[in-house]
Amino acid sequence: MEKKKIVFFGDSVTQGCFEILRENGEFKLIVDQPSCYGEKLTSLLKNRYKNVQFETVNSGISGDGLIEAEARVDRDVIAHKPDILIFCFMLNNMSRRDTEWYGEHLEVLFDKFKSAGITTIVMSSNMVNKYVAPDTPEVHIEMAKDLVECQNGGVLDSYAEKLKKEAEKYGFYFVDAYGAWKKLDSYGIDTTMLLSNRLNHPTRKMHWLFADMLFDCIEKNHLIEK
Repeated sequence: MEKKKIVFFGDSVTQGCFEILRENGEFKLIVDQPSCYGEKLTSLLKNRYKNVQFETVNSGISGDGLIEAEARVDRDVIAHKPDILIFCFMLNNMSRRDTEWYGEHLEVLFDKFKSAGITTIVMSSNMVNKYVAPDTPEVHIEMAKDLVECQNGGVLDSYAEKLKKEAEKYGFYFVDAYGAWKKLDSYGIDTTMLLSNRLNHPTRKMHWLFADMLFDCIEKNHLIEK
């Protein structure tokens, strides 16, 4: 039986973090990895390719941006020698409001993937909150305000565009999940209500959007043989 290894490299969304609660003065992550897009994609692939044995590695870590990714890329990606890498880092560096910085650090990582000859799919993120929702926990209000500025002020749009340009420059596959979220927004859907923490973590149902788009990319580009 043919074997395929897929590594998912990203932040809390990739990890499967849905809530961040504060209990007794400490923050507690509510991680539900079976509900994340990586698991959903794996389920789709196993159903489609019965003759392939899939091994998946979830290298998502909550709070990580590109600096943290650079520090662990050898251990969490290169060392696994994946057949397919799915890369999703957009959310945790946007508060810098520095698209050029973002692009420069993407290139550090993309150089490594290219040198290692890894088939790479770059996926843009979800939207963040467009307003401070009434049920936003008090401890997250300031963060919510900052995210609103980034979303409504075009910061996340510029990061998504930079991510796409860098992916295309390196010849990587690009999945525009952010564009799909923007389309939902243009239809009048309240995308803030599609975030489980009203900040930046999509609901479990919305992880299917990522999984479906990634599956379509893999199918369209024949990245796995039947």
